[in-house]
Amino acid sequence: MEEHLLIGSRKIKRSALTLEVSPYVGNRPVPISSFKSIWRENNTIGLMIVQEASTDKF
Repeated sequence: MEEHLLIGSRKIKRSALTLEVSPYVGNRPVPISSFKSIWRENNTIGLMIVQEASTDKF
């Protein structure tokens, strides 16, 4: 996916990624009551992605 970031009057294209970390609840919003456990199980995902992306693979 590509998103546009507006800086001043300039539009900059950049890649975007959305992680879905909630259990499947059907075609409805995730219940607020689930947020605490979802966060507890997934609060380090952002750091893991940054660490993986910064690892030299070549």
